[in-house]
Amino acid sequence: MELPEVFLKQHNDNIMKYLNLLFLTFIIWSCNSNSSIPHSSEEDSITKPEHKLYQMEWATRMEADRSIVSLNDIQHFEDYIIKSGDEPSKQTVLYIFDKNSGDLLEKVELPIGESIDEPRESAVCQNIYIAHSGKGILGFDLNTKQVLWVWDKDEFESESHNMYFANERLFLLSLNKETDFPIIYEIDPLSGSFAVFFEIDSIGALSEPILYSGPEFENEVAFMAYYPQLGTTPPQLARQDMIAVDVITKEILWRTTDFSQKFPCNYQLPPVLHDGVVMIGGDWSIYGFDITTGEKLWRTEVDPESGTGVFARTEHLLHDGLLYVNSFVDPLACIDPLTGEMLWRTLVAPNCARKMHYNVENDWIVVGSIGKGSVLVFDAFTGDLVHREFPYENSSFGDNVIYDETRDMYFTNTFAHTMGFKLIPE
Repeated sequence: MELPEVFLKQHNDNIMKYLNLLFLTFIIWSCNSNSSIPHSSEEDSITKPEHKLYQMEWATRMEADRSIVSLNDIQHFEDYIIKSGDEPSKQTVLYIFDKNSGDLLEKVELPIGESIDEPRESAVCQNIYIAHSGKGILGFDLNTKQVLWVWDKDEFESESHNMYFANERLFLLSLNKETDFPIIYEIDPLSGSFAVFFEIDSIGALSEPILYSGPEFENEVAFMAYYPQLGTTPPQLARQDMIAVDVITKEILWRTTDFSQKFPCNYQLPPVLHDGVVMIGGDWSIYGFDITTGEKLWRTEVDPESGTGVFARTEHLLHDGLLYVNSFVDPLACIDPLTGEMLWRTLVAPNCARKMHYNVENDWIVVGSIGKGSVLVFDAFTGDLVHREFPYENSSFGDNVIYDETRDMYFTNTFAHTMGFKLIPE
């Protein structure tokens, strides 16, 4: 008779165990982030550049006496680069660099009462730097260098928070503390006020939502994945559903159940929308659904050899009517969103890359790869590797590469450095 109570009490731990097991298995296998990028001599002969595209503008050590400081998100605002760091004191620390020179303008150490430990996710909304960690979430004014608001995770009626920011809207994915039911909050980035955006009255989890307003629907619609068995079933047996939700009425407009072949995926990223097609990762594939009915239109297997997840922790990029995706391990692929046709695929790829940038002038895909410890540049039309920039001063690059259009300049970081660089074609 006590089994249900014990089960519910342990459910949140089970979810985290399954997620961590799945991610750690892939990471250990493919992403040795603490070494200087292990590779064979055969790989060297393939990937060492014959010409130099990467032009370092500046590289600044975050801490002169530390070889490992942080590999988390890097952001930019006006003339500044903002990078968080890891401090033994557990205070939240922000490094602010000049974009042009790389000079460290300020190291901001937040008081304990305003700290959330080391942020693992971040975003910039207008002049507000938003930081999120397992302890909480805060808004930091980049003009005044003051904390505007801060929420400790205990102030929410939920736990297992995951932040998502897109189109100036901020969401927090959580599990209700009492029921373990999934719940999504929407937070005002400027004030920190929050309200429930959507919740489901059953055990499971939700992916990040993508929002859509169009003639097909009366109100704004949120598309997301729902995992009704997450935490109660081993990952290889669990279900993955796609749902469309009316944002105003909270009604589920359509639901496509159990569409993936073997295991759920896309835990940390929202679906992608293009011209009436909703796309999401499941097992080792990409799936396309009709935006109005949820009918499965196509399935494209991206990484069947490894059988590892697509859109698990990796990124997707939609540009000029084409979808660029990479799985958790190696393949980088270009897919036609309307038909699911794979236009090209390469195995010399940015494993574990979380962000990709399309360089319009040269038609390049630019990524940072923690798995390869490098900055990688691919031809967007063929998938050919154009350039690989190996670790800097024996410190591996992370998976965050951001771009400043006004300066035609990229910014990234290693475990020890923050740097700015340009790509100069021959």
